[in-house]
Amino acid sequence: DNNVNSDDEDYDGPDAPPHPQEEPQQPANPPDAAKAAAAKDDDDDYEENENVDVELGKYQSEDPDKTERFTAILKKFTPEQMERYESFRRSGFQKANMRRLLQNIAGCPVSMPMTIVMSGVAKMFVGELVET
Repeated sequence: DNNVNSDDEDYDGPDAPPHPQEEPQQPANPPDAAKAAAAKDDDDDYEENENVDVELGKYQSEDPDKTERFTAILKKFTPEQMERYESFRRSGFQKANMRRLLQNIAGCPVSMPMTIVMSGVAKMFVGELVET
């Protein structure tokens, strides 16, 4: 479907860094496998804490209670939940495709703000479908 970003086409554009699962895997020697696994776990912990810090940066000017609740929720995420959350944050619909779809449905020109709103509603709907 042309209206939803596929795995081949990244929402962030062609200059975006590769997703973690797309990073090349380097074979490790069997004695070094345990060390590599431990280092990867440390990297994952650091990355998870870094993600929490990045998310909190957006909420620093808001109510401190909200920030604490948001931090508590993010820290309780399982790795699978954090991956889904990060994917949800990165994902979106292409504005041009959404605008074209809305114009075809409505039969009249559609403003950019309306396109953005409907893209957000569609993203939330797809997120609910994925989560349930």
